[in-house]
Amino acid sequence: EVNTCVIYEKGQPVGIQGIARDITDRKKAEEERKKLEAQILYSQKLESLGILAGGIAHEYNNILVGIMGNAELALARLPENSPIRKHIKKIEESSQRAAELTNQMLIFSGKKVIAQRLINLSKLIEEMIPLFSAVISKKATIEFNCAPELPSIYGDAIQIYQLLMNLIVNASEAIGDTSGKITIQTNTINLTKEQIESEYFIEPVTPGKYVYVEISDTGVGMSDEMLSRIFDPFFSTKFAGRGLGLASVLGIVRGHKGTISLYSK
Repeated sequence: EVNTCVIYEKGQPVGIQGIARDITDRKKAEEERKKLEAQILYSQKLESLGILAGGIAHEYNNILVGIMGNAELALARLPENSPIRKHIKKIEESSQRAAELTNQMLIFSGKKVIAQRLINLSKLIEEMIPLFSAVISKKATIEFNCAPELPSIYGDAIQIYQLLMNLIVNASEAIGDTSGKITIQTNTINLTKEQIESEYFIEPVTPGKYVYVEISDTGVGMSDEMLSRIFDPFFSTKFAGRGLGLASVLGIVRGHKGTISLYSK
């Protein structure tokens, strides 16, 4: 920060006096404050959305139980050759899809029960390789860099399956119709307090040793505006997207007391 003034003698300018201050520390403090405020606002927004999604999901579930139960009773009482059976079955199928949507909302809100058991992330990913190959673009290739001696974690295998599939599908869609590569990596990392505060942006976790999975792709990248909204439920850039894939990812990570780091260009 520089302040200057002209020095006059007998009405004539004879020099310039200047004061320069190093305001690096002040600028850093302002940036940290803005970042902290943004994190707090984002956390509050997610909390509010979580409460709303959880409340709606529970009420929706109660209604669905009535619909599905009555549909089941109707099918049990109808003769096999009844023309009405196909309509009741459609009600059942639609109710099941609605139940899946409700399940994703519960996961995002953190109210989905986690059935914990010991899981080795590297082995889990190895088991899923055929599934990954089936859902990605034909022009995309997958590279696996999974640590062989990975410590086990406590978690819900079904939810982690869902998390990985959502991220892989997202990476494949980012690559689109062009050739590209998706990389999946697992390992351990020692997170410091400084790293957690500067590189991760959901609820802060305790510093220490963590198991991580990293998924990267060579696709199109995201704008800052998009980055700030990708975990919002029902936000989607796809025409037919529901916007719950990455919201579910966030809910699963929070439910497992983990954190997320995101980078795009």
